[in-house]
Amino acid sequence: MSLSTELNTVPHAIHEYLAFGIPTIVLKDPLLRSLFNGAIVEIDDAGPETVRMALKRVMEDHVFLAELRKNADRNYEQRSRIYKDEVSKLRQVLTA
Repeated sequence: MSLSTELNTVPHAIHEYLAFGIPTIVLKDPLLRSLFNGAIVEIDDAGPETVRMALKRVMEDHVFLAELRKNADRNYEQRSRIYKDEVSKLRQVLTA
């Protein structure tokens, strides 16, 4: 488990967790939702019961876990395409 309140480190940590296939539970946040669209578990508060229920769902609901993994894979593929497109555009500008 990782707890962080440093806004700039949170998306980076989430990328690392998802790359290792670790389900990631975060407080609801529109920016994180837009970045990780369906690949993260969002909770309303960080109270012990809320976190316990989220952990239980991730550990026991295999359909939910499979959906998280599918969404993480889709998210990675989308980001890879964006990265490749941006590298291609940069090379075009540099060689023009």
